[in-house]
Amino acid sequence: MVLGSSLYIYFSCGINVRTNGVYGIAALFQDAADDAIASVVMSGGGTLEYDSVFFQHVLPVTSTLPTTFKIRGGPNMNDIFFNGFAGGPIFNGAAKTTLIIMEVAP
Repeated sequence: MVLGSSLYIYFSCGINVRTNGVYGIAALFQDAADDAIASVVMSGGGTLEYDSVFFQHVLPVTSTLPTTFKIRGGPNMNDIFFNGFAGGPIFNGAAKTTLIIMEVAP
């Protein structure tokens, strides 16, 4: 990484939230930090609702040390499923979760 450049981070996945009133949450974390640096919330609509969730985030490069990004997800209560339903993956597991990180020089 080059100081002064920016990291463009893009994340997408499919989420199934089985119950009305339940919210699906996906968040981006860096290294061991407890607080997310980006997040998105999706409201649940029922057993067969499957929605695409995505977010973009731009992060300035402030260090040349290696860094680790993690995506965490979950519901505010009950169950949530990434890239599938309670019975298993959709499209025979072909649904994709994507995390793209691109460094752009100043």
